[in-house]
Amino acid sequence: MTVRTATTQLVRTPALWLLDPTGCVGLDVGGGAQVSVGTDTTLTVPGVPGVVMLDSDGSRCTSNASTVSVDGAGSGVHALDGVGTGFVGLFAPSPGAISCVGRDCNPSGVTDGRLLPQPTPTGERSTRAAVDWRYNCKSSYPS
Repeated sequence: MTVRTATTQLVRTPALWLLDPTGCVGLDVGGGAQVSVGTDTTLTVPGVPGVVMLDSDGSRCTSNASTVSVDGAGSGVHALDGVGTGFVGLFAPSPGAISCVGRDCNPSGVTDGRLLPQPTPTGERSTRAAVDWRYNCKSSYPS
């Protein structure tokens, strides 16, 4: 699913939205691949905030695996907007965590600039329910 967020919204609308609740690795970028969301502009009009959301709690991760893996020379995942408000949200970290550890993501990916900005714990699962309810029009959905 690809969507574009409006710059006036207070709710972050993900451009890259991975909804696997327990999977490992939810986002795996390697081999020099680059994933960039949002616009990187510093013109008079700010860019569109890039938002990446990963819903996995990492419970199926084993060994050194994590919900996000960005490995290999030239590889990267970047949420852009030109003014520093790009966002990478992860469900796996404990609320209040300030850096990736263990099954969340590899902190060296952030330190090396392969994963930017520093992922933020979301504290709640992402869901498609609002979109499904609005556009599916099933009689069982509340009005």
